[in-house]
Amino acid sequence: MATIRRIVTGQAEDGTGRFATRQHVEPMQAGALLYNIWGWDAAPTLPCSSSAQYNPTSVFPATGGVRVNVAEFPPGMGVDQQEDGRTTAARERLVTGEPGEMMDVDPGMHATDTADICFVISGEVCLALDGGDEEVLRPGDVVVQMGTVHAWRNRSAEPCVVGFAVFGAERDAGA
Repeated sequence: MATIRRIVTGQAEDGTGRFATRQHVEPMQAGALLYNIWGWDAAPTLPCSSSAQYNPTSVFPATGGVRVNVAEFPPGMGVDQQEDGRTTAARERLVTGEPGEMMDVDPGMHATDTADICFVISGEVCLALDGGDEEVLRPGDVVVQMGTVHAWRNRSAEPCVVGFAVFGAERDAGA
């Protein structure tokens, strides 16, 4: 993948706009390469003069928090991780369990307490839902992922790059 940079605008003491931060972002390995670009757990204060307000405490935000990430899904990711007849109890674990439990049930299938806006930048990837629906996504496609159990499966021979804006939400305990 091309180098990912975080470029943040800010405000100088005289009130004019400036670039507060320009820095390379190193990825973390999470099946995909995940670049944490920006985020907060409480609403930011404007104007800002530095990246000091970049303060995520976890990969996924709590209710009201936001994360902006870029992920690169390598070729073949999730393809050999197809589900094989989960039970209702196992599905419950996907929605409410810890990430390790989710991977035990069906590697790659997961749900988070977030509303995600996903922008396909390059390549293609299949978004698979636990009910069996699948959609092949290509550059220009935008998905609004609303806390459903899902997996990303790259069945192509090329990497796929997807941008994410992830908003922390509350899950209805009765749903």
